[in-house]
Amino acid sequence: MSWQLWKIAASRDTSKVFALLSNGSDHLTVVFEYNADSTQRLESQVYLDLCALDDHQPTCFFPNKPAICSAAVKAVESVCADGRETTRRALQPGQILQISTADGTLCGSLVDRSAEFAAFCSSLKQPAALLGQDPGAAKSLPDVVGLEVVRGEEPFQSYRGACMKVSLSKNPKEFLVFKGVTFFDYLQLGPESFQYHLAACYREIHMINTALQQHPNIMPPPKALVVMTSSSDGATEQLVNGSIYPIYKNGSLSALLNKAREEKYRISVERKAKWCSQLASVMHHVHFVARVWHQDLKPPNMLLDDADNILVIDWEQCGANSFVLAPEANGAYDVVTDVEGIEDRRALRYTAYNGPRRVNDPIAIPEWNVFPHWVKECPDAVELAEVYSLGKTMWLILEQVKAGHEDGKEDYTSESVRWSDWSEDIPQSWKGMVRRCIEADPNSRVRLKELCEFWEDQLHKLEK
Repeated sequence: MSWQLWKIAASRDTSKVFALLSNGSDHLTVVFEYNADSTQRLESQVYLDLCALDDHQPTCFFPNKPAICSAAVKAVESVCADGRETTRRALQPGQILQISTADGTLCGSLVDRSAEFAAFCSSLKQPAALLGQDPGAAKSLPDVVGLEVVRGEEPFQSYRGACMKVSLSKNPKEFLVFKGVTFFDYLQLGPESFQYHLAACYREIHMINTALQQHPNIMPPPKALVVMTSSSDGATEQLVNGSIYPIYKNGSLSALLNKAREEKYRISVERKAKWCSQLASVMHHVHFVARVWHQDLKPPNMLLDDADNILVIDWEQCGANSFVLAPEANGAYDVVTDVEGIEDRRALRYTAYNGPRRVNDPIAIPEWNVFPHWVKECPDAVELAEVYSLGKTMWLILEQVKAGHEDGKEDYTSESVRWSDWSEDIPQSWKGMVRRCIEADPNSRVRLKELCEFWEDQLHKLEK
């Protein structure tokens, strides 16, 4: 039986490593438990080296993470071949396979985690409940596919490890993107942390399917929701694990910018202007039509469709890269609108918060997310914070900045806005607009309406 590794991660709270594997028809959750008495055991070596990688430290037993993954998969396949009945039982809901070493021999044993599995299932929602629809509502719910037919192919690099390149068992040659959660995540993260990850996953599903409404440069609703079937008290229900999306062959905007830098070619000003215009249009729609926010606008969160148009993704509203996050939105400030001033441009007053620690998103940075409060109490502050992110992102595009990497994600924290030979073909008016977007004083920043008009005008001039 051939197994494909879907996910593997260490849980320091329990000194265990959890792994999720797929063989095309089943999913298997596996645990390796650290043994402090013997670091020569495979389970201890896998745990210690994964922890070392998490801490950006050199490994002791394996040369790199692919080698750890390969050893884990080989161990699973060896144990499954020798213990078919144990493996069969481990495929049942709430059961996991523990791999350990005894007298130098790998062995597998069944671990009953049915109580945790029941708690995991109780956290999940049915499609209608998640999307705020009554089952009899006129608007139909998205299609669904069962988690059991989703085959893991290759993990995508992402901060929370929520994305996976997959295929469906009925069509293994068509590759898709799965974004969501499984029982593996519940075990690896622990109940409390899992709830925040699940909330982010569900928030994005709700945003894309309902709150955002349609816009040509926003990721369209998923091809289907991924569900698992759960039985309780004689009733069977479908519970949402996540979504599946198409794979766009042109990849992300950050990948294109990275490639352009590496191969030393300039992307045309026409393409850059188009992308900047599309981004301004997206955020105008998000702010004034959908009346929500994004908060982590950056090239890795933008795909290019088949027509070279931007699609903004990652609507979890969980954390933000410090380079693109407006400084006043770092969780350390409160804001109110001055009563005096012109009606459509009243000044905002920001005050440093000096009270007790505030936490509404402990798995993210910053851990106090101001946007849910500001969007209700002071939407102008949300607009100006998103304008700042737009300005930083436009600079990344115009300057063709290559992303660094940190903690498994593309990162720009070491960057600062400066113009070089890479942007010598960029008009001064464009650079000036970037400067107006990222003014230190939010009250001095350009508004979204003017920003949209500016880029529409620039596109019109280029087309003449």
